[in-house]
Amino acid sequence: MERTLSNSRPVVATVDTAALRHNARRIRQLAPGCSIYAAVKANGYGHGAQLVTQALANSVDGFAVIEIELAVALRRSGFTGPILVLEGLYEFVDVETFVAHDLEAVVHCIEQVDWVARYRGMSLKVWLKVDTGMNRLGIPASHFDTMLARLRSSPGVTLCGVMSHLAHVDNHSSVDQQIRRFKALQIPPEMPRSLASSGAVMRYPTTHLDWVRPGLMLYGISPLLDSTGADWGLRPVMTFASRVISLREIMPGESIGYGETFVAVRPMRVANVAGGYADGYPQSAPSGTPVLVDGVPSRTLGRVSMDKLCVDVSHILTVKVGTEVIFWGAQLPIERVAKAAGGSPYELLSHIAGRVRLESV
Repeated sequence: MERTLSNSRPVVATVDTAALRHNARRIRQLAPGCSIYAAVKANGYGHGAQLVTQALANSVDGFAVIEIELAVALRRSGFTGPILVLEGLYEFVDVETFVAHDLEAVVHCIEQVDWVARYRGMSLKVWLKVDTGMNRLGIPASHFDTMLARLRSSPGVTLCGVMSHLAHVDNHSSVDQQIRRFKALQIPPEMPRSLASSGAVMRYPTTHLDWVRPGLMLYGISPLLDSTGADWGLRPVMTFASRVISLREIMPGESIGYGETFVAVRPMRVANVAGGYADGYPQSAPSGTPVLVDGVPSRTLGRVSMDKLCVDVSHILTVKVGTEVIFWGAQLPIERVAKAAGGSPYELLSHIAGRVRLESV
């Protein structure tokens, strides 16, 4: 009998929703008394935005997104808490969507302040973002008093608070300088403030203020150099895995894969695994990047292909076609894989392809 096909390839990203909720509780332990905007950018950091928001709806206070469409979908799904759109309005006509769906807009440039100040309708909720040294989004600190006064005097505007963003959480002096600049702003004492994303939640309690905006740490991963999420009491949420689809013997002097970048110096048993850079595995990963095969540590061999990669299984006698291969997960931190590939966990997660099957446990 022919089986019913939906996504027949064995490349699967399994999302542990209990780990998501555990990590939200850990954030509350690290930042007691703070409200939490859970960042679900980039399709929930590759974990599936709908799956993540459903799992966290009762564990966080609000969600932070990039796409207005995702914010609207989240509201229509029944979530009643705050939804923060981190890039705010893309043009003036977006105001109506924000108001209709009770969304919060980050106002980060003078043009957006102009649009908001023009608005003459029901309450439009905004956060004012100030640049304290990242030199990306945010009005200059020198314009803060003027922009704040303008927003506070705009009849259609409800000002939710003031925020900024830290540029380099592994550099204490940089963080200290941005904290000083933020504290120097003449923010009314009753107005909520937000400064900390994941790295600051973990390392800098003075940045916690009223709202924190964790992203990567929600998914059990550390953004800090030389540490993993487990070091901070977090649990990895995603297991990215596939299966062996063929085995072959390689003799000394024979090469493996495109470009002949790996040449065997001894007899080897090599597994071909479904999963390559078109699935989200980093093409930059060199030979020697760690993987787990049937629970045993091993390494990649040769160049990562679009749909496949090769793995050394010479030392794993149990391997056969169909054996599980874990690219990253609880037993193999994504931080290690990213370091070996010369990238970051952010990059790896955001490149998980749409053709990869998402499952939850």
